[in-house]
Amino acid sequence: MGVVFVFGAGASYGEQLVPLTSDPMGQPKNSAIPPLATGFFSKGLFDSIGYASNQAQKDFKQVFDYIQESFALSEALGEGTWAELNIEEVFTSVELRRVFMGPEGDAWARATVIRNDLARYLWRVIAYCTQRKRGVYYRKIKSFIDSRPDVSVLNFNWDLILDQEFTEREGLGWRVSPGLYRDFCITVLGEEGELTGWIAHRPLYLKLHGSLNWLQCTNPICPTASKVTIHADTQLSLAHAMTFPLGGTVICNQCGTEMNLLLVPPILNKPLSEKGVIRAVWGQARYKLEQAHKAVIIGFSAAPTDFYAAWLLRSTLGIKPKHQTEIFVVNPQNRPDHPQHDDFKRRMAAIFPRGYNSEFQTFSQIDSILERVS
Repeated sequence: MGVVFVFGAGASYGEQLVPLTSDPMGQPKNSAIPPLATGFFSKGLFDSIGYASNQAQKDFKQVFDYIQESFALSEALGEGTWAELNIEEVFTSVELRRVFMGPEGDAWARATVIRNDLARYLWRVIAYCTQRKRGVYYRKIKSFIDSRPDVSVLNFNWDLILDQEFTEREGLGWRVSPGLYRDFCITVLGEEGELTGWIAHRPLYLKLHGSLNWLQCTNPICPTASKVTIHADTQLSLAHAMTFPLGGTVICNQCGTEMNLLLVPPILNKPLSEKGVIRAVWGQARYKLEQAHKAVIIGFSAAPTDFYAAWLLRSTLGIKPKHQTEIFVVNPQNRPDHPQHDDFKRRMAAIFPRGYNSEFQTFSQIDSILERVS
């Protein structure tokens, strides 16, 4: 039995980001927050992070050429339809293009480059929004975790706002601190180390869609090709995103080949079985949800196309008797006057047919939420 926190994109969007007080690199360059799925190509985003849209178009030319062609966009980047373009639909479009191309052909190779560059564009945008910042509410979550031995975290976000709360300086470098994230590295990634007791019951920090500091070697015959390298220095990882390709390429320590981000694209058919680490993360997440007696789900919208995440919650928390598990769903759409309230309520009722607590609307209510949970 235990407590599980589940964070969707709305959690980081609703965070209160403040400067990292101990960051020797200086203050944040802006007050931007990570966008939701429809905010990655809007003029408001470019303005908030100080990244000129014409520069973005030069940096990721193949990506934006593909989007303009595939979605029949004639407006300038950031204007009109661009502002409402859903990055999940863009990723899905690219993946479908790859599916219908032969893996040895030029068209498949071009589609692969576009997919990788799209992931790098996303990496850069999130880096612009989060570099040299920390989350006030995530830090309170971390303090709550430190006070209890039974709290696991499931994070659907790629950003590193919460991750940096689980790292610490070690000499001239950084390491993952003992606790949830370190236990994940040992049990799931198979890093050297020893845990006593029944490992399956240890709380874990699980990132179900990968992370901006998770990298894999692209050389399939490298001994480390099936493993994941986690960069504990989150600020350095974000800095790589800001300087790619001039200084952002990360090289495998063992074979010298370029490494790619390990991200699960936000597509309809998630390739969970293609990456052993991601499959293990989802398996562990399912177990933690099955064992939970309290679950707090923050900023998760249950988009109609996100069948995998909906299935994960419905097949675990959703089928448990109400007296066994208390479920808190924290979302602005809980408000009866919210324009999407009725639709959101139907989606949640389908996932949690035995009921859930809908009294909290925002991440800023975290003090009251933690009081209820404890």
